[in-house]
Amino acid sequence: MNNIVKLIILGLVVFGAYSAFNSKGISKTSDENVTSSWVRYSFISERFSAMFPSKPKVKNISNQGVTVEFAETKTNDGRFSVGVVRGIEISEEAFYPFSLIKKGAKLDSSSSIEVSGHHGKEFSLSFGKRVVTQRFINYEGALVTQTSIVHPGNEVVVRGFNGALELYKFIPQGNY
Repeated sequence: MNNIVKLIILGLVVFGAYSAFNSKGISKTSDENVTSSWVRYSFISERFSAMFPSKPKVKNISNQGVTVEFAETKTNDGRFSVGVVRGIEISEEAFYPFSLIKKGAKLDSSSSIEVSGHHGKEFSLSFGKRVVTQRFINYEGALVTQTSIVHPGNEVVVRGFNGALELYKFIPQGNY
């Protein structure tokens, strides 16, 4: 597969992060039990799940052996997305928020992470008045991205979103 197609597919995964930089209307929350009313979405392509503050909009794309499943939701607390790309090899050395940095975000910190036994990297960025957390996780040969974009003060929502990603194999009973 040529490199242009690979770049297009990867670009679709981070599409939500691009558009979120131009959105407005994100407010703070004081709810400490933020995930209690959230919606679980099961990713069909990889059979893992994530919880979202509201029912996510889902895009599925398949082209030349590469599949992308992308789920995103927008709420008053922020924008939250999870994407999975299968069919191209991306090394962990390539895990970096290039698209966000190019858009003007400033990298505040990075760290190695482990989610359900799967290795990855987490990046904290700032862009104007917004705080971005972007994670790249190697999940059984697939790339999983998890991105949250919020205003400062919504750390509890970001922790809830990051903690609600479950990477394990199971047979889903439906998408919701």
